[in-house]
Amino acid sequence: MPEVWVILALPIKALFYASSSIAIGLVVFKHMFLSRKHSEIIGLRKLASINAIIATALAILFFMIQGAQLTGDASGLFDFEMLELVAQGPQGTTFSLQIIGLGLLIVSLLFYPKIQFFLCSGACSH
Repeated sequence: MPEVWVILALPIKALFYASSSIAIGLVVFKHMFLSRKHSEIIGLRKLASINAIIATALAILFFMIQGAQLTGDASGLFDFEMLELVAQGPQGTTFSLQIIGLGLLIVSLLFYPKIQFFLCSGACSH
């Protein structure tokens, strides 16, 4: 029987992919199909930023769950030595690219709406 951390990691990763894809897709949709005069842009920007923040939280949780998978119990969620082992591997590179890309997307959604479309490529690196 698989461990609880493996079972827990699967829906978290699926939710991460769904929320980050929704955030990126809303930005692309907004730039392709809506002009700057539509009032729906504000609603799409809020929804995209909420999904990007949720995706960032899920990426952090998934990273912590990988530490728990190494130890086999809940102490690995906050064990810095285990998390450092995870960060040194390919999961750490993936995690850093996800956080950087989603961080750029969140900053562009909140502060720089004219460059959102170009920053979507950074967020697509998951």
